[in-house]
Amino acid sequence: MSLNLGLCTCLKDMGIFVSGPKGCVALSKEFLNQEEIIFEEIKKAAAKAGGSFKDFSKIVSVRGPGRFTGMRISYTLAGVYSVLSSARVYGLSVHDCLAFNAFEYFKEKEKFEIACLSRAFKDEFYLSYYLVSQGKLKRKTQIFWLKENILKDKLRNYKGIIIGEKKDYPQIYSLAQENSDLAPDEISAVLPENIIKAGFYFNEKNISPIYAKPAKYENLK
Repeated sequence: MSLNLGLCTCLKDMGIFVSGPKGCVALSKEFLNQEEIIFEEIKKAAAKAGGSFKDFSKIVSVRGPGRFTGMRISYTLAGVYSVLSSARVYGLSVHDCLAFNAFEYFKEKEKFEIACLSRAFKDEFYLSYYLVSQGKLKRKTQIFWLKENILKDKLRNYKGIIIGEKKDYPQIYSLAQENSDLAPDEISAVLPENIIKAGFYFNEKNISPIYAKPAKYENLK
C-alpha cells in the first residue's frame, strides 16, 4: 500500500493533503502549536485515505518562506521519515504553490507572467516572478525580501497576473494598483489539494527551509 503526503507548516494555517487507495483527504486549519498535533492529524488523514502513518512513499514539503519554527516542522518530519522508510521527498516554496495555482487556473492563456507575493513581517514582504510559456511554468527569479514601499514600486504598472497568499495576510492585494490583474480569492492561498501536484511538477528533492530574508536583518534586535 502506498500513500502520498503533502505538508505545509510554515503559514498560519497548517496544510495536510493525503492521497491513497480510498481517495484524497485535505486539511487546512489554524493551529496554535502545530508540532503538538501534526502527527495525530496525519494519522487520521492517512486512515481516511486507506492506509496508515507508515505507508507514505512520497512526501512533498513546502519549504517556506514563512514562520521559521513552522518551516522546521515539515522539514524535520519529512527528512526523518525518508531516512527511516526510504520515502521520496520533494520540496517547493509557498510561491511555487501560488504560481502553480495560477498556472492551472489560467491555463487557457498561452503566455503570461506571474508575480507571487507573501508577507514576511509587518511592512516586509516576499516577491518572486514566474513565466508561463508553451504550456510550461518556469521560475524567472529567486524570492526577494522587500520593504512595502519598494514592493509597491515593483508592482506599479506590472502587466502580468498578481497572486498573493491571502490567508496569512488578507490585505495582500492592497499592495497592487487598482487596475492590476489579480488572481481570484479561491486560489490566493497554499491549497492543500495542490501541494502534491505542484511538488511533483517542480520535481525538486531539496526540502531545506527557505530563509529568504537577508541574514544581516536577523541580527538587528
